[in-house]
Order: sequence, then C-alpha cells, then structure tokens
Amino acid sequence: MSKSEIAAEVLALNELWDKTDKSVIADNVEKFLYAKHPECQTSFKAKMERLMEYSGSQKQTVYAWVNRSRGNVKVPFLKLCMIAKALDVDIKELLNAN
Repeated sequence: MSKSEIAAEVLALNELWDKTDKSVIADNVEKFLYAKHPECQTSFKAKMERLMEYSGSQKQTVYAWVNRSRGNVKVPFLKLCMIAKALDVDIKELLNAN
C-alpha cells in the first residue's frame, strides 16, 4: 500500500467515524470488549479499567464515551483506533451500524 493510499484510507475512516452515531460506537466497543473480557459485562469497574488501559484516557473521559445520555461526546477517532488495536478488531467493525 502506498503512502497516498494509506492517507486516503485514514481519511475515509475518519469520515466514517464522523458520520457514525456515538451510540453505535459505544455499543460496538462494548460488544467486542465483552467478547474478549466477559467480566466487563458484569463489572462496570472492570469495563472502565479496560477502556482506560486501552485508550490511555482518564476515568471521567471514558465514562462520557459510554454514557449514552451525553450524545455529543463520542470516542475520539485516535482513541477508537487504540481500542480496536487492543481488542484485535477491525476499526470498521466498531463503526458498523449493523
């Protein structure tokens, strides 16, 4: 893949992220997190700790991402990439509304 193709793919993914609703992203992050770490489904603390670890973000920030009532606050694109890498999932899976 050439440098320009990589740049084009990053731009396309960023545009897809921009168009994807926050709740879709939060739902998908939780789905893949629970698949890899089942204990996170029953322990809010475990879920927060994993997401903090994966994203390098503070607790309050991560809470804002998973709190569905904060509609204007979603996982930033770069942090979502970090989470996708940690979960070993294609970033497009986290942006998919299915």
